Amino acid sequence: MVFDRQAFIDLEIERAIDARGDLAPPWAKYPEIPAGSIGWRMGYGEGWLDVWYEWLSRQPTDRAWRLAYLRRHAAAPRTWDRVALRTFNPNWNGDATDETAQHDLAELKAAGAIGNDVAMLAWEVLHGSSPVAPWAGRAGDSSVAACVRYGARELDFWARWCGSRRASGVLELWLESAPPAPSGWQKLRDAAARGEAADLGSGDSYERLAVLLAAHGHAPAPWVLGEEPASLREELDEDVSYADAWNLWVSERFDDAMTWQRYLGEQGPIPAVWADAIARAIPRL
Repeated sequence: MVFDRQAFIDLEIERAIDARGDLAPPWAKYPEIPAGSIGWRMGYGEGWLDVWYEWLSRQPTDRAWRLAYLRRHAAAPRTWDRVALRTFNPNWNGDATDETAQHDLAELKAAGAIGNDVAMLAWEVLHGSSPVAPWAGRAGDSSVAACVRYGARELDFWARWCGSRRASGVLELWLESAPPAPSGWQKLRDAAARGEAADLGSGDSYERLAVLLAAHGHAPAPWVLGEEPASLREELDEDVSYADAWNLWVSERFDDAMTWQRYLGEQGPIPAVWADAIARAIPRL
């Protein structure tokens, strides 16, 4: 049998349409996948993009309808600027410096359709007051280290969710109702519960970063922990340093320069040698 791609997409649109007749934009549907990630070129991210682009091509092209559609959904992070612009104005020529594009971008920002550090809000809309524990979700049958290596962005959302609910007691109640953490995940769970990272030891750098993230809602910069710039080698799989793990987290965590600069300001004075190292390793921010 010959695969009928159009019929398949039509069926997927029919299945996915929401009560308002919409398909959510990709940043609202899967906020845990960073813009530009391979996750949008394979797997469930790629599938959603294919279906969403087809659905969007069938919708009204007038600006009022497009803006209302964008406002019905979670705001787009700044890393999705170009897609949001194209969604708003299907006739955009692709030149981000164009005066019309700049005007449209300003209009989207003023309308709350694009913003800084907004992906977490989209994630909370999807997961509400009871997110799935990392040890019980997609990463649960793997290790804490693998959870960071292949899902640092979603782990970051969860860690920040925990931090914002620790003082109120909501986190304690959620942990009581969550499945018990396997032994390999216990340090992460304990760090989230207590708001402190104990007994880090000198083990896996990904696990160390995960425990610190669970405790504090962010990963301390490597210079705060006494690492030298030479440890930042942009390595992902072999002899990974804490700085390498931190660099991966940074690449998935920050969607805009303003939030990145605010984080850096919270890390104390940046040694000049580290400023040079991160400028080379993280040029987009």
